[in-house]
Formats: sequence, C-alpha cells, structure tokens
Amino acid sequence: MIYVGKSFTARLRGSRMCPVVCEKCQTSFVYELIRQGVGRGSAPYYIGQASAAARAEAGARKMLEKRLNREREPVACPGCNWVNADLIVGYRKTRYRNLATGGIAIALGLGFVAFVSVLLSGHRYENNTMPAILSAATVAIVIGGGCVGLQWLLRSRINFNKSFPNQPKLPAGTPKGYTEQELTSVRQITQSGRFVPADAEANAYPGWIVFRAGHLALPRVCCECLAPATTAIPSGSADQLNRFAVPLCGECDSRIKASKRWIYLQACIAVTIVTGMTYFAVPGKADDRVAATVVAAIFSAIAAWIIASRLGRPFKLRRVDAARGVSRLQFRSEQYNEMVRQATAAHEAAPFQPPTPVLPMN
Repeated sequence: MIYVGKSFTARLRGSRMCPVVCEKCQTSFVYELIRQGVGRGSAPYYIGQASAAARAEAGARKMLEKRLNREREPVACPGCNWVNADLIVGYRKTRYRNLATGGIAIALGLGFVAFVSVLLSGHRYENNTMPAILSAATVAIVIGGGCVGLQWLLRSRINFNKSFPNQPKLPAGTPKGYTEQELTSVRQITQSGRFVPADAEANAYPGWIVFRAGHLALPRVCCECLAPATTAIPSGSADQLNRFAVPLCGECDSRIKASKRWIYLQACIAVTIVTGMTYFAVPGKADDRVAATVVAAIFSAIAAWIIASRLGRPFKLRRVDAARGVSRLQFRSEQYNEMVRQATAAHEAAPFQPPTPVLPMN
C-alpha cells in the first residue's frame, strides 16, 4: 500500500501590548509581545485539502493565542533597570523545555518496557527477571526525576537582576519598555515615519542579523551577486518558525550546486578513508571489525552530510533562543547582509504602533 497526500503549514504572527508596573520604583510602562504560531494539516490521498488548510490555520491561531496569553518577555524597567519577578518566571517557562520532556519520555519508555516484561514473564522469578524489571523501573524514575530536577535548577539560575541597579544583560530580541511619556513621543515619531527600534542585540553578535520569527525581510535579489533573483533555496532550518527561502539568480544557483557536489564528493572520500582505517585499526575477529566498520561508516556519513550541507550554503543560520523564535543570520555577501539588516530593521519598526489612547498608568 502506497501512501500519498499533501501537507499544509500555516504561520500566523500577532502581538499585544503588555502593561507592567515596576516592583521597585512603581514606574508604569508597556512593551510589545510578538509571537508566531504554526499549525499543520494533512490531506491523505489529496482528499479534503480545503479542510486540511483550515485545520492548519486554526492550529496556528490557537498556538498564537496560547503563546500571547502565557509567555512573557524579561523587559527591564525604563526607570530603574529592574526586571519584575513575574516576567522572569514567564521567561523561565520558555527555557529548557526539551530537558524535562525528553527525560519523561525516556522514563515512560523504560516503564512501558518493564510493564510488558512483567506480562511476558508471567510474574515468575526465573533467570532474575523481576530484579531486572525493578532495576529498569528504578532507572526510569531516576532519569525522569533527574531531568525534571535539572530543568528546575537551570531555570532557577536565570536572574536578570544580578547586576541591579546597572543595566541587565537581557537575551537577544527582548523588546523595549515604554513609559507614558515615551509612548507619546514614539507615537509622534511613528506617524512621521522616523521611528527606529532599539538594536540592543547588535553588539552581542557583530556582523550578524538578529531577528525574531516573522520579522526577517529578504530583498528579492540574489544573495551572492545582487542580480535579480530567479530562484530560491530553502534555509534548511529545523525550526518551523524560522524557515525561509533564500533568493538566488540562475548563475549563482548553478555555481552553488556545483560547489555542493564537490563538497559531497570530498565528504564521501573522507568517509571511505575513516571506514578503511577503522577496519584495520580495530583488533579482533573479522566479524568484530566489520561491525565496528559499519558503525563508523554510519556515524561518519551522518557527520559528513551535516558538515557538507552547512559548507555548501551561502549563509550561516544559528539559533539564539528557539522558544522565543530568535535567530541570527549572516550572509556570505557583505552587501546583501547589510541590505537584509536594513530591510529587517524597517520591517521590525513597521508593525509597531503604540496603543491609542495611551494605556492608563497607575
């Protein structure tokens, strides 16, 4: 039986103004929380494509609403540089999520294996079956509890008020807090088209473009020679929030593909050398050497493919904060890199509109 179908992915970006009252100096300010939601839907055998697209959009809207209601940004008070405790707690919840999830998944997997083993063994004690099952259950509890405890410990160490009253070192992509007076002036600047957002993260990654999910703006010219773009290549990001298409002209696209083929050829040669050295270096019988060679070939091939894929791209993409959708990007062409930086800054500034009327500051 052959399965075919079509998958749909929807991305929705939204924002809301969050009012805050500083715990230290009682200064009232607001900041703009920006998030993006992703939803997916599939149409098996291309049946029900419209409903699949609607499910993807509904899932993206639900995820967006959930993130806007639950998540927080560690915004410092514009009056005294203090970061409220609830903002720190809200930011902590976005960190190290995979640690507890992975630990619990491993624990549940081991517990399921132990449960199945009990059923298959018929509660007999032959061949030390039950002690082994109890050991597996103990290991599952230790791993699950240890991962949850480690997540709590790492989150509790996050404290942006260590340098108070000095300016705190905030994560890249953190928005700025505005007081009532600043909002009035910002509204005037925004209406005149001269508003420029704060670029506090620029010094942290010199030469890189730091952007939040949904804020990256790529000019439709070739990222290598700045000629009119005729095609595009995927960014290859594992993060669904930060996937984008990189524009290229036909000539540069052909050159990059040829360069990739040459890099892959070199990677294959390197894998062959590593595999041959492993076969002759491992002592023991021929079967042991073959098994070690197969393992070395698999891992070296995976490593070579990852390295070759990264070297063949005309840009570098790194995650800064996956939970908040913050990444940094750098193109090989300095001219295009600067064009993207300016376009992204303009795109970042465009959606910012201070609330009208100004939120009451108590």
